[in-house]
Amino acid sequence: MTARLLLVRHGETAWHAENRYAGVTDVALTSRGLAQAADLGAWVARRGADAVAASPLSRARLTAAPAAAALGLDVDVREGLREVGFGWGEGRTVEEMAAEDPEAVRRFREDADSGAFPGSEPVADAAARATAALRDLARRHRDGTVLVVAHNTLLRIALCDLLGLPLGRYRHVFPRLDNGAVTEIEIRDTGTALRSLNVPTTTTPPRRLVRARPCGRLTPMTKRSAEERRRLIADHVVEQGTVTGAELAGLTGVSLMTVHRDLDDLARQGVLRRFRGGASALPSTVFESSLDYRLGVHTAEKNAVAHAAAALVEPGMSVMLDDSTTVLAMARLLVDLAPLTVVTNARRVLDVFAGCEDIRLIALGGEYSRTHDSFLGMPCVEAVQALSVDLVAVSTSALDARSAYHQEQDVVLVKRAMLTSAATKVMLMDHTKLARTALHRVGSVGDLDHLVVDDGADPELLGRLRERTRVTVAAAR
Repeated sequence: MTARLLLVRHGETAWHAENRYAGVTDVALTSRGLAQAADLGAWVARRGADAVAASPLSRARLTAAPAAAALGLDVDVREGLREVGFGWGEGRTVEEMAAEDPEAVRRFREDADSGAFPGSEPVADAAARATAALRDLARRHRDGTVLVVAHNTLLRIALCDLLGLPLGRYRHVFPRLDNGAVTEIEIRDTGTALRSLNVPTTTTPPRRLVRARPCGRLTPMTKRSAEERRRLIADHVVEQGTVTGAELAGLTGVSLMTVHRDLDDLARQGVLRRFRGGASALPSTVFESSLDYRLGVHTAEKNAVAHAAAALVEPGMSVMLDDSTTVLAMARLLVDLAPLTVVTNARRVLDVFAGCEDIRLIALGGEYSRTHDSFLGMPCVEAVQALSVDLVAVSTSALDARSAYHQEQDVVLVKRAMLTSAATKVMLMDHTKLARTALHRVGSVGDLDHLVVDDGADPELLGRLRERTRVTVAAAR
């Protein structure tokens, strides 16, 4: 059996703009959501599918309807695909919950399973019913393709369950699924493979979320509520890219001086970078963007590049993976290629392979970096230099026709050591990193064996790169 499931989050709802937890509440689609549903229908008419299934909630059924009509099929409504119930959090924003009980929000963000909101459906129960529904669809449509329209939280939990990842970490492993975007999985008799993640199907641009102001007055800023305020600030900066201090003061309801102290603290942690009057999660030639920001941008391009790079890996190989978000996407595609030896300095890559049978997993130690969620420094460099692997996969923040670059010296030293340690050197780059430079030079393009980019790359630059190395262009659209 090899069934392909195209997992789609429903179109935008009336609560999406305020980022309210809809859960099992039957919230209507907006006009934008209906347009996203129409775009999905046009997309699946070109792509093809043998069946269309959906959650019983109207926002999912209405999103699935144009696709089913385009294919001449009925929508197979599955109770197991209903969204997770959020109990105390249902119909509320994070800000409203944080104003009432910041500790509950902190626990939920750390681990959505052990820290679930009071009265919410247990994550394990949601995973069991969702996975059962998806496996049943795969059995009924063996060697076929099924479009499945469901919900952001339920689908992320199901993905973790099917891929053997920790359920309580679904918010960290899969930060979000966009409205109308497709995540493709392949369910086989031997396991599940993630083929692509969060690929857009819509021409309707996503709406920027607007944080709703908390209901009622803010509670006094205790130590714990101050921590929650900083998390709110960090989330907002990551979401918007660049914000002013005055905007953050209005968002949190505290003084501008307090906001500046919070920003200084977050900058020391590497979550964001400060500039006069505000903060940014965006990269520059001197500063790398935050990991949370990088995880949420250019996902279609990164997934396409990751898929093409994963094709270079064969069972039995030893593979070294760096701490980049593009290589993290590649790592998820290697789980079913066991036996493998995987060497990495990235904590999230370790999470991908932890517990996988026939994967020999080697963790590279060093000084922990919160900014990159990985281990760096001389201990890491020395550990890399002691090894020799078949293939290394790295990414970096900038590349021109001659060289690759990065903003941080500690990161550069580790990437250089990794590239030296492998028989085959592979670099993964989405097009937004091309025709750019940064402060430190990682190495020459001519020293690479493979450069994998997406089809948004400039053709003239591709021609110049092909004079120096083998270039693979992955289709992201």
